[in-house]
Amino acid sequence: MLYQEEGKKKIICKDYLTNPKPTQNNIVPVSLREQNIGSNFAISSSEKEYFSAISKSTIIAGTVHNERIDRITEKLISEYVNFCNKYGFSGRIEGMNFQVNILNLDEWNALCYAGGQIFVNLGLINESANDDEIAAVIAHEIAHAISWHTSEKIYEQYLDYLYLNNAVTTAYQYGGTYFGDKVNSFMSNRFVYDFLYPFSRDAETEADLIGVVMMARAGYNPYSAIDVWIDKPSRNEYYSTHPSPETRVNDISNFIKSFEFKVLTKYY
Repeated sequence: MLYQEEGKKKIICKDYLTNPKPTQNNIVPVSLREQNIGSNFAISSSEKEYFSAISKSTIIAGTVHNERIDRITEKLISEYVNFCNKYGFSGRIEGMNFQVNILNLDEWNALCYAGGQIFVNLGLINESANDDEIAAVIAHEIAHAISWHTSEKIYEQYLDYLYLNNAVTTAYQYGGTYFGDKVNSFMSNRFVYDFLYPFSRDAETEADLIGVVMMARAGYNPYSAIDVWIDKPSRNEYYSTHPSPETRVNDISNFIKSFEFKVLTKYY
């Protein structure tokens, strides 16, 4: 994902930080992956979704948990904003309204809407060994927002749907109902398992690696991003929107050892 060509990666990475230039909006910070979208169009609906979720949820306020989460989130958001502004990615955070709330839910989970609104479950706080583990999860969620993953998912799903619809329509047109039904069933499964799920897993990996860079730059222990996934239940990746815990541990471990990580976290 990051700087695949061994011979060029040091030059690219050093130039990225020592000679920052205004970048196009379709370049993802840290990973430098080029996207097929040029704007975070999902941001327009994220605030509505956020307030709708608040109206249906029990929010925890005025507790030591809030002070803790506010402190962690503030450090992470500050680092994300500083990084984007310093290295030419200010367009990635334009229009975002960063804020955080704690949900009174036992599930180990957190999320960040396309507009930067963050939810952290009480269960995540209670099950985390330290601030570093909480920072790893929140940094991962913010990475989804600044990577425009929601907007990208909507766009890619639209393209995939056009491909699927064209294939199924052609099958019905030239093969009749029986053949069309078979193709429709087959392509619907392929749409989920070979298009939607792989895209989602790639986005999760990208958010993991961006998040571990940003948490480290904010002063948290990046190895806690590994601890988060150790002993989590395993899963068959093919049938999941997320990589298995084993894959995440391996990917994050390898990335922390890489040249890119050292440069991205040590250079200021």
